[in-house]
Amino acid sequence: MEALLGAIGSFLSCSNKKMRGYKVAEQAHFNGHMTRQTEAEPMIYGKARFDKGLYETPSSSGSFAKILCECCCGCLCAMLVTTLAVCAFVVCTTSVEVERTKFTFWNYYIPQLKYFMAGQRDSYSWTQWYSDLAAAEDPLVGLGPGPNTRTYYGWEDVKDILQDFAVRIGEGTMRRHNELGMMILSGAMWPETGTAVTGLTNIDHSVVRPYLGAVLDGAAASSSSDCDGSTCWNAGWLRQVFRERFATIEALSRDDLMWIVSAVLHKVHLNLTLSDKELRNFAAFQRQLIRVVPFKRNFFWGTAFGGYPKNTKKEFEGMYKDAIMRKWPEEPWKDRPAKLTVLANAMLDSLALLGGAHIATALDFLLSILFMEGEPGKSIRPLSLTDEVQLHDFVWETLRRYPPATGVPRWITDDKGATWQHQIANVLQALHDERVFEKPLEFRPGRPGLNHKDNSRSIGWADFAEVNGDASHPHSHSCPGKQLSFQLLTAFLQEFDAAGPWQADDARINLNS
Repeated sequence: MEALLGAIGSFLSCSNKKMRGYKVAEQAHFNGHMTRQTEAEPMIYGKARFDKGLYETPSSSGSFAKILCECCCGCLCAMLVTTLAVCAFVVCTTSVEVERTKFTFWNYYIPQLKYFMAGQRDSYSWTQWYSDLAAAEDPLVGLGPGPNTRTYYGWEDVKDILQDFAVRIGEGTMRRHNELGMMILSGAMWPETGTAVTGLTNIDHSVVRPYLGAVLDGAAASSSSDCDGSTCWNAGWLRQVFRERFATIEALSRDDLMWIVSAVLHKVHLNLTLSDKELRNFAAFQRQLIRVVPFKRNFFWGTAFGGYPKNTKKEFEGMYKDAIMRKWPEEPWKDRPAKLTVLANAMLDSLALLGGAHIATALDFLLSILFMEGEPGKSIRPLSLTDEVQLHDFVWETLRRYPPATGVPRWITDDKGATWQHQIANVLQALHDERVFEKPLEFRPGRPGLNHKDNSRSIGWADFAEVNGDASHPHSHSCPGKQLSFQLLTAFLQEFDAAGPWQADDARINLNS
């Protein structure tokens, strides 16, 4: 800090000094050669007269330069003060308290920034971030991110924690708060419920869970059923949807994945058929929502991320409320506005933050691996997507090596609520547990427990957080759309392959997390 203040002081004094010996630009002399202007000679040698400089009238160019320098110094000073004020504001306001645990800019958001940056580099950097977090006595338990937090990496540990959900909910010793994956969220985008669906109270969760379970995996039908997504879905209907979609497009980019997936999910969730324009608008809202949800609503974060899409979210919620009343007309919704609001928010979160985002991310990885010139894509080719064995093994291994979901957080107490501890069951790291998956960072389709015949080691959907294997149970916390999401991925790839051949614009693809 002293060095910084000294540097600022030196710079601000420039208007009272002559040239300080900095190198200057080359100038053209009359003889046509380029030479470097010499530095001003020090007055101590007598070649520049101090007394003469005192009495000479400054030239207009010298006065202008002095004024310009003073203006620059003033602007710099103002910019510096503004920057320091903004930094102080961000540091002071970027914090959250959960169960009397204070997560601050320094102990939580800086580690989270490092987490994000590691994930943007490559999956190996993310693995290293988790390793750096690990406790010395147990490399499969991370201390943090943030205080009073333990993150569990081991497959068996994660399985045990997920199976313990229903037990602790029954005992009243577990709560969930407004978190998604590894991140604590701000409640700014949920003014009515205060939280995303993943942080609902146990009572509110028990109300909305049966609806989500019923329209997602609960609506799965046999291949012989006549489905159109409104009341049931099956592989045949999913393939038809994507067949019709690929018949209308000549090119596909990663930005298209969200809205294409969203068309299916809106139909399945709420029997809504949206136009392509509406779907693209939803995808734009979805990306903006994902950007802002971790941060408190204020002028800084609003400016940094382009605003909080509260009005757009409210419009979609209104659309979803109308759709809910049409889909379940027997319910007395007008007499239960609070229930309608919670359910509409839960549907939106499922479409925008959970299934809608995770499926698009998984497709992005699958397509990247298919077309990348490097590894792991190079080693798995040729790959026949018409062969269901190869297709399913490919999807399972991609979801294991590059899982779109990360953490499943909760808060527990063992002293009747006097204190609460933050636990994160990290399904991503569980799928990289070398005790369960040999050489986990290698890409090996057909692994034991994650292949076309046997997926007993699947944990990326928080599979074990179910009550009696029922995804629709009020106290189940697994993904209620596991079957739907897997079938959607395979149907997309099958119809994508059938609509080909396709060629990547640039096969120099690198995979991050």
